[in-house]
Amino acid sequence: MVANGKTKAAIEALLVAAKNSGDNDFENGIISLKSKFSALKKDSRNGTITSENENIAKNRINANILSFVDDYGPFDTEDNPVLSSDEVDVMEVADVSDRLKKLMKKRKFFQDEYDISANPEMKFYLTEKIDILTQNIELLKSKLS
Repeated sequence: MVANGKTKAAIEALLVAAKNSGDNDFENGIISLKSKFSALKKDSRNGTITSENENIAKNRINANILSFVDDYGPFDTEDNPVLSSDEVDVMEVADVSDRLKKLMKKRKFFQDEYDISANPEMKFYLTEKIDILTQNIELLKSKLS
């Protein structure tokens, strides 16, 4: 959604998810993003912001959206970005398989965002996320073999 220029729709979807999660920090963060986006749109309509500054502000908001998806998203809710071998060893095969599917779905999401993003900073951020996910996927695949 973000890379397709649907920032408002992404914020609204995250707000629903935040309210359903019961996590006040998550909800407050999305409300803050919604407020920043609304102020940005108002400044744009009023002509009080240059298009360059508008793009910079929007890219920051989009990066924050992706960060929230990474932290709270349905793809992967675990806190550790890279799994250790010990963590994988204690997981049941079904859990490993389920985790693998989630990580692959999340990597596809970030790859799709990367493919349509024109912002170099966003591409760098997404590349880092994709690399970490690829490491985790390969580790899980090796455990299933």
